[in-house]
Amino acid sequence: MVNNVEINASDTNEPNSDAVATTASNVESTVPAKPIETVAPTLESSAPTESAEPISIPTPKPTPLEIAQGHADKAIEEFDAEDYETAIVEIPKAVQLSPELAGKLRRPMIVALQKQAAQLYTAKQFTDAIDALHTAIEWNDADSRGLLAETSPIWLAWGETLIKADQHEQAIGKLTEAIRGDAKSVDAYRLRAQTLTKLEKHDQAAEDLEQLAKLTGETSPAAQASVLRGIAKTKKGDFKAAIAAYRKAADVDSENQDRYQLLITRRRSSWNRARHWPSEFVARFVCC
Repeated sequence: MVNNVEINASDTNEPNSDAVATTASNVESTVPAKPIETVAPTLESSAPTESAEPISIPTPKPTPLEIAQGHADKAIEEFDAEDYETAIVEIPKAVQLSPELAGKLRRPMIVALQKQAAQLYTAKQFTDAIDALHTAIEWNDADSRGLLAETSPIWLAWGETLIKADQHEQAIGKLTEAIRGDAKSVDAYRLRAQTLTKLEKHDQAAEDLEQLAKLTGETSPAAQASVLRGIAKTKKGDFKAAIAAYRKAADVDSENQDRYQLLITRRRSSWNRARHWPSEFVARFVCC
């Protein structure tokens, strides 16, 4: 019966492919499928492929003191270059940020303002020149009011500017401040005497001229002072005192005797008329 059995070599050596496939499919269907894990993208995966830009470190901001020093340095530089307008702008900026710089920058500021005022005066811009000098005075007083000697030239320049602008009453006040700062200011006394004379304040003008004569040793101011006192006495109707003043002028100034003798003669005539005519009538015709 053995001969009747046919053994297929392929059956004994290799399994049937269809059967294997069927079996595999059955196995897969019975094994539960694992869920697919999703991985969230990382920052690195989302970053561009190009190389990243370098991180910039912000430059630290300058301190107020550093900014102030920058304004101060620029102000001094422009001052040395005689660009006074720029220096005048930069100095307050520096002092506002660092008040400690006021002592160092005060003098350049005052000089720059004086220079600017002189330029404005030359251009006949009197108001602006006055403002510049006024600012200079404020800068001087801001540091120490005891430094009046340093303010004297500023007051003097301001007074002169006012005189040129025909503001004589205001000029007297500035010239008085100049004398207060420097009691030996010949120019201040001379200018104030001239201004007072123009305003017909003869007695006050005479006082300045007498002080001027003491300071300079000149005879002319003293003689002029006596003449002004004579004029003041004449206006008051005191002709005797006027004659005495003119004689004093003649004693001081021997080079102008004729002028003083003429004034004396006129006052004598006025005195004689005053003895016979009403004083208000004489005052209308008396010539100084």
